[in-house]
Amino acid sequence: MAAKENDELFELIHALNPAERRAFKLYFERNAQSDVTKYIKVFDAIAQMEVWDKSKLEKKFKGDSTITYYSKTKALLLEAIYESLLQNNTTVLVYNEIQYGLNKIRLLLRKGLQDTASKYVEKYKTLGYAAGQFPLVFEILGVEEDIYNTKVKDTTNILDETDVVLEYIKEEQFFNRKNRAVYQYYIQYGTRLPDDVKLKVRALQEEINKTPHSPASFLSMVKKHSSVALAYHIMQENDEAVNAMLEYLKLYFQTPEEFQRDRKKEVIRQMNNMLSYAFHKRDFTYYSGVGDVVRNYMQNIPGEETAKLEVEMSMLFGKISLTHDYSIFEQALDYIESSKTNLVQTHVVRRGDYTFNIALLYTKIHRIDDSLRWLQYFFDIPNIEGRNYVFVYAKILEILIHWKLHSQDLIDSRTLSLKRYLTKKGKLGEFEKVLISFITSSNINNTTKGFQRSLKNFKENLAQLDKTKYAGIVENYNDLLEWFVEPE
Repeated sequence: MAAKENDELFELIHALNPAERRAFKLYFERNAQSDVTKYIKVFDAIAQMEVWDKSKLEKKFKGDSTITYYSKTKALLLEAIYESLLQNNTTVLVYNEIQYGLNKIRLLLRKGLQDTASKYVEKYKTLGYAAGQFPLVFEILGVEEDIYNTKVKDTTNILDETDVVLEYIKEEQFFNRKNRAVYQYYIQYGTRLPDDVKLKVRALQEEINKTPHSPASFLSMVKKHSSVALAYHIMQENDEAVNAMLEYLKLYFQTPEEFQRDRKKEVIRQMNNMLSYAFHKRDFTYYSGVGDVVRNYMQNIPGEETAKLEVEMSMLFGKISLTHDYSIFEQALDYIESSKTNLVQTHVVRRGDYTFNIALLYTKIHRIDDSLRWLQYFFDIPNIEGRNYVFVYAKILEILIHWKLHSQDLIDSRTLSLKRYLTKKGKLGEFEKVLISFITSSNINNTTKGFQRSLKNFKENLAQLDKTKYAGIVENYNDLLEWFVEPE
């Protein structure tokens, strides 16, 4: 069974896109001082894993020093991957490029090469403006002032330019503070604001909206519109939230490529937020229209396939939730099955949500073998048992599927395993007691009629739970059970 642990090299390799993997191999072949082939084989073997499992490497490369001394192999490959990424300009953040340029300028100045340093000052200052990296531009202006002082030249223009840049930085700090203030309200209250808090959010949103931003300050622009959108959302004014995000996207794609290069993941994340705002309208036609807009904009962003996958998953699950039309899922199956490699690279919490929902949807289109396959992907996620509610729900689904498949031995082992998991957690709540009652009953009543009786008792016991505390849980379990409880 896959080891439920993380490995830095595994995670980094799976974070690379195909072009970056090719670039690494070319870089490694040119620069490695040791046996290239055997290390590339280790790289490829890790790349082919869906879940980190060191024992598979030990078996595949039995007796090989690359695995016997894996910590050295890992350190060597990690360093080489980092270096190859830095060598490949398409993957280097503009921020890092400017920082590298600043170090180069300071090195030249220490060597007394002011004229050469001056050429780089202009190059990286221009890049800093284009990327909206004003704190770095401020640093470069400080270096430029030193060069002028060394040459006894008038620094008035530089000092004036520095003042302008400082104003940009202050403006960005203003919008950053307002963005954090809106987000804190969201964290504390979600979209259920008390009346007095709603007035505060309204005042904050109006203040942000009426405060102009400099055309040169791209970061202020994106912070302003994303903050306004979130404020509208938490006040449940989702039309306005979507419109604010449309303005955000329109302005974002008018900014220089250098600014966009550092923020591709951020803008895709904001597209996901936009879909969430649209979903709360509970209107399928409206939601689909916003999804089409998002997809059109997303096509203009190179790479970032994992982040794009998350948007596609949100769209898919959103459409199904609004319509309960499972043919939407069937139409997306080729895309879903071809996206497993990118799915492994998503954040562990979202990966758990995606894999479980796919398993559940396979059940709803009566492809229970595929549902079991995706449940196994879910259970293989490191530390997934820590997500108690989803983990238990998945375990119940697994038991129900094995019952459908008449796999009594597996029902016995899975029910006992789940019972141990629940009782190990200490004091049981009312819901956990209902679950254990069902597990115990289903383990005893292993005939078809007996199991059906256990399911119906489970459903009746769920209905008795405190609705103020367990309403969402009961609704989700009832939705699951309707696919397995046979009519009278």
